[in-house]
Amino acid sequence: MEPMRKPVGGIEAAAIVPVDGSPRPETPLIEQRSSYVEEVVSDDGILRVHHPLTLVVPREAAAALLPLAAGMAAAGVTAVVRTAAGEELTVGWSERFGFEQPLRLRSLLLGSGTHAADGNAATLRFESDDTTALWQDEA
Repeated sequence: MEPMRKPVGGIEAAAIVPVDGSPRPETPLIEQRSSYVEEVVSDDGILRVHHPLTLVVPREAAAALLPLAAGMAAAGVTAVVRTAAGEELTVGWSERFGFEQPLRLRSLLLGSGTHAADGNAATLRFESDDTTALWQDEA
């Protein structure tokens, strides 16, 4: 039987859990602007899965995240993501390896937007790389 693969794409909600034990920040998403992708990448014939999670939140929510940014970059986070298709995924944690490959904050962009309707959003980009998603348990 083929293993179940995770659905990816647009997301409706995300809950961030800092690995270092910091408080869980609120992450209210701006509609239809956040995403999660699983990208299989080959580096000189070695396959890995690159996991970028992009969260677009109101600027006020980003202000509350700033004190946690150093921990989210260094220790990382796990995210529980609900996709537009209604699937719930845990990203940055695996049953086999626990928190060994968490998502890490790569950037926090505080933009003014290009159009008046864009508002003052903040974009958080988390990333993780692993090879475990390609492993299959032997029966």
